[in-house]
Order: sequence, then structure tokens, then C-alpha cells
Amino acid sequence: MASHVPLLALGSAVSWGSGDYVGGLASRRGSVHRVTVASQLIGLVLLSALAVAMREALVWRTGFLWAIGAGLAGGAALLALWRSLAIAPMGIGAPVAAVVSGALPVIAGIVVEGAPSVVTMAGFALALGGIWLVSRTRDVRGREGFALALLAGSGFGLYYVLIDRAVLSGIFWPLVAGRVASFSVVSILAAVAGELRPPGGRSAGLALLSGVFDVGGNVLFVLAAAAGRLDVASVLASLYPAMTVALARVALKERLARHQALGAAAILVAIPLIV
Repeated sequence: MASHVPLLALGSAVSWGSGDYVGGLASRRGSVHRVTVASQLIGLVLLSALAVAMREALVWRTGFLWAIGAGLAGGAALLALWRSLAIAPMGIGAPVAAVVSGALPVIAGIVVEGAPSVVTMAGFALALGGIWLVSRTRDVRGREGFALALLAGSGFGLYYVLIDRAVLSGIFWPLVAGRVASFSVVSILAAVAGELRPPGGRSAGLALLSGVFDVGGNVLFVLAAAAGRLDVASVLASLYPAMTVALARVALKERLARHQALGAAAILVAIPLIV
């Protein structure tokens, strides 16, 4: 394994985690629908430019259908996650969504391949305990944020399962196909909500920045996986919620109740054990 693979994977974690923080912050200052649409649009433009720059052949394959399905699930999941980060502590929403999204592909693998390792089972136990702790809140918005994080994690888990099939047909163009689908679904949801307009004020810049971070995370992860072991890249990249939590703690002075902080820490430890 090349020595730069861990750096690329950790770079993807930093980029993804920063993107979620910025997207959540933008959603607190404006409409989550407008922010998500703008973020997906800039991501679509950047991924298309990368596909052209890398001279990847654009040939229709069945993998594109998997990519479209992944994009539909991922777009809806991102909208749910950023809504969660906007109304509830980021220290709860980001880890919960991450551990659920990481667990679902593993569960799918268990159904096909049998029981997982002891380490994975320990990760599941930690994750379940952590989720129980962070869910203990009397605040209505906190409960809504927790529920949205669970929904987001389920959508991202489905995204990972489907995109794994899609990239067998290429790298960048399947990602573009997925982004077209995600942009479409968040645009439709924004139109239904009467929010299909560009974000205004500072939320506009934050929305575009979140899109750049998202693409950066995707590219760094693909490079890490291509240059080394996929399992190593996946474990290191899965630490992205730590970046979101750290930024919220430092920049927003976000504090959690003691039992919720313990639960969030348990979830962060569980993520690399599961994936």
C-alpha cells in the first residue's frame, strides 16, 4: 500500500466533515432546500469538469442505472442530514447519520456472506449504546433532528451499496450520473416546498463551499481507494463526523449534555470498527 493512501483517505474525511459542517451552518442561516440545491449544482459542475479533464470515456453502461439510484437516495439523505444539523446539535446528527450509513452495507453483507467479525460486532454494540444515549432528549427539535439523522444515515447507506455497483463501470461519469439524479431530486423537493430559488446572503457562499468540500471528499476517497486497499481508505474516510463535531465545538461553542457527549464519542469510536 502506498504511503500516501492514509493521507488521501484522511483528507477525504476532513473534506466531507467540513462540507457537512458548512452545509449545516448555511441551512441554519437560510433555507435548507435552497442550500442543498446550490451545493448539488456546484458539485455537478465540478464533477463534470473532472470527468472531462480525466478523459474518461463516456459510454452508457448498466452501472449508470445504479449510479442514478444512488444519487436519488443520496440527494434525499443529504437534505435530511443538513436539516438535522440545522435544527439540532451537530455533535448528535453527524455521528448518528454516519454510523447508520456505515452499518447498513455491513448488514447487507451479513445477509449475503454470513456473520461478521468480533470487532464488527463490538462496533455494533457501541453504536447501539451511543445511539440510545444521544436519543435521550426532551427537546422536540432535538428529537426531530435525531430522527432526521437516522433517515439520512439510511439514505447514505443505500447510496454506498448502490454506488459500489456503479463505479464498476467507471469512476467520474458514474459519479456525474449520480449527481444529476441527486440534483434532480433535491430540486423537485425544493419546488414542492416553494423554495426553488438561489440562497441569499452568506448562506449562498457557504452552500457553494459545501459543494466544493463534497466533491473534494469524493475525489480524494476515489484516489485513496484506487491507490491502496479499499478497506483502509473506507475506515479512515469514515472518521469524517469527527471533523463536523470538532468544527461545531470550536466555532459554534456547541455543548452537549454529558450523556449525549458520551453517546457521540461511543458512536465515533464505533464507526471505524464497523466499516
